Amino acid sequence: MIVPNVCIVIVNWNKKSLVLKLLKKLKIFYGDKKNIDIVVVDNASADGSVEAIKQKFSNINILQNKKNLGGAGGFNTGINYALSKNKYKYIWLLDNDVEITENSLDNLVNVCESDPVIGMAGSMVVDINYKKFVVEAGSRILENKIGVEPKYRNSPINEVREDIIECDYVAICSALVSTKALKEAGVIDSRYFLFWDDMDLGFRFKLKGYKVVCVTSSKVYHGSFTDRERGAL
Repeated sequence: MIVPNVCIVIVNWNKKSLVLKLLKKLKIFYGDKKNIDIVVVDNASADGSVEAIKQKFSNINILQNKKNLGGAGGFNTGINYALSKNKYKYIWLLDNDVEITENSLDNLVNVCESDPVIGMAGSMVVDINYKKFVVEAGSRILENKIGVEPKYRNSPINEVREDIIECDYVAICSALVSTKALKEAGVIDSRYFLFWDDMDLGFRFKLKGYKVVCVTSSKVYHGSFTDRERGAL
């Protein structure tokens, strides 16, 4: 079996301790993998992030934007870099404050490799503060009104029964995207800056005939995208 090349792209802005924590986990899980490269895009941080990364992770490529381009623009800096190398089959987009698990990437790759029509596969996002609850496992766009419907939002994790969930978009706090699909559908629309960029990207992938899926066996922890209180839960 041919192991595909993957470029991991992380966007950082003034979250030195969190990005270092993420890079440490990536080094533990994937540090010996020859097919994986890591790129950190720094959006003009003022907290010493770049210097700290260079000191602790000398083998990681750092791309420095001259100003804060948001998540959308920051990811595009990394995406365009990866595409220019013309050697990666997939790009794994990661927020700097996400907590990955050991099989987060492997399970995304395995599902994408099983179906060439899949253009984007996202992890199931679990609440980093309430680890028994799902933030979302993909989402659909409501066509009859302005809004979205995240799958399993605020549901107990043991209620998730599906392995692969077809959806309209996945959160790009952890999303594996096919470079082939990106070349056809286009990169992230940087005008969104921070919000709605993942929804637009998933929608454009589907317009090009690609599937967008959530892989529930690929689990990551992240802050909730909702302000709902759970009380004592």
